[in-house]
Amino acid sequence: MEEAPPHEADEIRQELLGPGQPLFRLVERFVERADSHALRALHEEVTPLHRLLNDGRGARRVPETKAVLGAPFRPEEDAAVNALRSLAGMGLALVDTDAAPDVLPAVLGRIEAARVFPLGTQSSGWTPDALAQGNTPLHRCLDALAVAAADAGRRDGASLTAALTLQRLAGAGPASRRSPQRVEVLTSRGVHGRHATLRARQLPSGPPALVPDPARMSLFSADPLFQTSLERAWECAGAGHVEGTVLWWLESEAGPVHYVEDESLGAAFAVVLDEIHRLRNWGSARRAVRRLADDVAVVGKIDGLGNLGRVDQYRAKLAAAKVSRVIVPVGDQEDALGFARPGLTVEPAGNWAEAAGRARRRDGRVMAGNALLLALVVAVLFGGVAVWLLMGEQDRSDERQRVARSRQLVREAAELEATDPGLSRQLLLMAYDVSRTDQARGALLNSLTLPGSYTHDVRTQGSPVTIAFQPPGELLAVGGTGTVVLQDVQHGRQVAELTGGTGDVGALAFSPDGRTLAVGHGFGDYGMTLPAGSIQLWDVSEPGHARRLASLPYSYSVTALAFSPDGEQLATGSAGGPTRLWDVGRPGSPTPVKTLDAAADVYSVAFAPGGRSTAWEFEDRVVFRGPDGERLATLRSKAGGMSYAPDGTLFATTGRQDHEITVWDVTDAGKPRSVTTVPQSDGFVRFAPDSRHLVTSWDGEAVLRRLTRLDDGRLIHDPNFEAPLSRSAAGSDSSGMDVSPDGRTVATATSADGTVRLWDISVPQQPGALSVAADPDPQRSVGRGIDIDLSEDGDRMAATCGQAVCLWDMGDPRKPKYAGVLPEEPLGGSDNPVFSADGGALFVSSQQDHVTVWDVEDLDAPARIGSFEPGESSSYTFSDDGTLLVSAVDTADSSTDPRNVLVLWDLADPRRPLRTATLPGVSEEFTIEEIAISPDNSVVAVLDFAKDLSLWNIEEPAKPVRLPGRKVDQENADHIVFSGDGRRLMAGGRNGTGQIWDLDDPPEEPAAPLLAGSLPHYARLAVSRDGGLLLTEGESATQRVWNVQDIEKPRHLVMIRGAGPYDSGWEFSPDGRLLVAGSTEGVVSVWPLDMKDIKSRLCSRPGERITEKQWDQYLPERDYAPPCAP
Repeated sequence: MEEAPPHEADEIRQELLGPGQPLFRLVERFVERADSHALRALHEEVTPLHRLLNDGRGARRVPETKAVLGAPFRPEEDAAVNALRSLAGMGLALVDTDAAPDVLPAVLGRIEAARVFPLGTQSSGWTPDALAQGNTPLHRCLDALAVAAADAGRRDGASLTAALTLQRLAGAGPASRRSPQRVEVLTSRGVHGRHATLRARQLPSGPPALVPDPARMSLFSADPLFQTSLERAWECAGAGHVEGTVLWWLESEAGPVHYVEDESLGAAFAVVLDEIHRLRNWGSARRAVRRLADDVAVVGKIDGLGNLGRVDQYRAKLAAAKVSRVIVPVGDQEDALGFARPGLTVEPAGNWAEAAGRARRRDGRVMAGNALLLALVVAVLFGGVAVWLLMGEQDRSDERQRVARSRQLVREAAELEATDPGLSRQLLLMAYDVSRTDQARGALLNSLTLPGSYTHDVRTQGSPVTIAFQPPGELLAVGGTGTVVLQDVQHGRQVAELTGGTGDVGALAFSPDGRTLAVGHGFGDYGMTLPAGSIQLWDVSEPGHARRLASLPYSYSVTALAFSPDGEQLATGSAGGPTRLWDVGRPGSPTPVKTLDAAADVYSVAFAPGGRSTAWEFEDRVVFRGPDGERLATLRSKAGGMSYAPDGTLFATTGRQDHEITVWDVTDAGKPRSVTTVPQSDGFVRFAPDSRHLVTSWDGEAVLRRLTRLDDGRLIHDPNFEAPLSRSAAGSDSSGMDVSPDGRTVATATSADGTVRLWDISVPQQPGALSVAADPDPQRSVGRGIDIDLSEDGDRMAATCGQAVCLWDMGDPRKPKYAGVLPEEPLGGSDNPVFSADGGALFVSSQQDHVTVWDVEDLDAPARIGSFEPGESSSYTFSDDGTLLVSAVDTADSSTDPRNVLVLWDLADPRRPLRTATLPGVSEEFTIEEIAISPDNSVVAVLDFAKDLSLWNIEEPAKPVRLPGRKVDQENADHIVFSGDGRRLMAGGRNGTGQIWDLDDPPEEPAAPLLAGSLPHYARLAVSRDGGLLLTEGESATQRVWNVQDIEKPRHLVMIRGAGPYDSGWEFSPDGRLLVAGSTEGVVSVWPLDMKDIKSRLCSRPGERITEKQWDQYLPERDYAPPCAP
């Protein structure tokens, strides 16, 4: 810093000492910048800043009696200079913590001996841990400060004020929401008086003390008399009364007061401390109607008993007074009256408490506020109900509007399902976000479960002729009129456009690694060939920057292209030209390898998955060729389409005349053998990755079909499975189809409207399902139903597979992981697997009345841990939590004279099943048909073949109590189940109507009808654990899910078609988020029911999201918030 010019020195000095307190801010900035050099200079050296502060008129020197102590005191320096050195020393200690042990004792010396900033009362209640708040440099400084204070003796007040200053400089100062209290004061220095305001704020979390505010009083200093008055005020009105630390500061119109040299502020400090105590919380503040007035000044020193003592210099003090009243000690009243100006009232007070009382007056604002508060309380009491009713009615009105808006969106979505299914699903998601109605939820579930539901259209330029997926399926190439467009499948965006060919694009093929695209040109409008064509190879490793690698010397209209599995060869065919194999190991320099036919009309070509043979489709035949081009076999078939199965064992051809698919066994390519036929196909055919599902075309539509094996091992077409994909495209001219290599998506090109449509077939066994768990050995499961159970946490699944039980890891229900199979029961096939309460054990019953217990804690290594025989049981039923088994035992001597009892087994300890009770006389004439256990295991219901319904209370299993039975409609009671709360019992029937009993009703009360006319014949029922969902299952593969939160008003949500012609073992997961179903083909399908999972499933499908323009069209009253936002 340079020396200030003499004519500007006073102005700069006043600015430094002014209300902005720039020197404290300066030291703060040096600490933030870790500028130890500048801080050390301010602390130890004599800089132009020190000289500027020291040369002021009226400088306050360090007393000579203190200067003899030596360093750090200099008798010629002003107190403000010492305050600056003290402040800079604390900043230096924070920046250079190694210097703290040397610097901080000097800081304390300045504070205590020189009576310069900061001044505070004594306190020993602070600790470094409490003030540092995790700030390591601050903690080290506070540790050093505590040591210095202990070494120096009585420096508690100085050490606390120094500690708070360090805390503030480190940026860790505590915040306080308490409003400051104020009182007006009068001070004097010689013949000059000053009117100032004393303000104080409470920090409840700090140690008890009265400390100057570091940020406002950084250059303050005073004489020992002021310090004495400060300590006496704290002893009388603060200590034991005020909690925490009180920060104080003095200010006048010109800014902070820098120096006080007498005891006249003692009474004022006591008064403001008492005000802080009175207004310590909200309640006391509301009750305190009298407050310190802002037109009263308090003058007087204070003694150890709290009495006010006389002071002098009233001429100077009162001359500076800007108030209407002054409170003085009793002994000073006469002197003060002699110097009071007209209009200034002088009031005497004997002690600080009296002075505080006189300084207060009724605060009209507080009184008005209290009156207003009372009025508000009365208004709330009398108007609260009305407001609540109005708000409730408004909420109900808003909800009615949201419901109506949601239903409108559902209707609009239904209208769009045929033309824009992607937008339709977006509207359904929006409808559910607007109001979570059953209609919106059911529509979303229905949308998800529709077989082969397709996604957004992918628009192309020109009429698409042929299409091809880039491995693994994230990019789609669409060949149109002279160009090829590369589309991002997930978002439906165009990535690039490839130009330069002759005529329309007749064929496309990606290399297996997806880096090279072969494009064949020359196919004219309406199928007319052009005289010249071309084959181009493009590098599409970076789709947005595709570049042409080479053009093959080929002048015929290209109709067929295929890369070999290793990507080294390219097979080409044309309309009337040669069929050739090309070496494309170096795509930039392709060379011909062999010409197979000099001239031929080729419709398509494909390499076998192993690459050992190729298939060439001509107008009336398919020719198989070996690796060297030799003919292996010929199939007679009118050209329509052909496809190898990914496993290489099957080959499919379609015929345009017989309209069917023929599936061939090509294990030996030289001797293809017809296996089965699939009706209604007239063109395209592709195998899905599982080699069991086929995508084909029929009458302009895409259809998903399935092959299945019979018990004798024969492979046939499954007549019960047909999933039409293009429900809205009837009559359209589908010019091309392809299945993505990952098997998740089907694409069809429609020349009629210039679009390419996409369908989700990621779960081909069960389109729309979240996932499937298929028996790795499906042959063993064919023809048998599946019993399923999920562990309580939903992470494990056990399902019967043939005569055994298969185990699955369901930690990620989107990807069930096959864990293994339990050995078949030696006494008969396995049935009804049930997990124990903790999921660590599995109970498996056999067909010969035998239950085996397995330790399945490690799914990969199950171990048999025990078994027991419940008896010759005609029916077993386990509780939902796996802790109870109820078996019906026939105790009669012959089958014609049945006697049935119920046996209760406690399975809480799976290793030690305990027979707890026998319930006699359940049915004396007929065997048991159904047993149901209430969710809390307190009631057992029994239905026999005579349609008698018996009930038992088993809350104390050792002391069962028979309850009155219920009347049953024999035509409508084949299966019974409890409601989620256990208060009702439901039964499925034969003629489409069920029954429901309220167990709280009198026994003679007849059952109420359940879903009259809506149940399938011979309906079985399943209820979710929370009781909110009901599944109705019949003999067909179609099931329905109902919302039964209000059991008297069930609402239909969705119809789900199973994975096979006959399904069994439908079950809700314990948390209600999933529905699992088994089929007679060994497949367990997993369906999402939770809206979060459904939304994730729908939003994961490829295609565009709703645009802002579309949003404004359908939901203009809401801000744009797409439901599938990334």
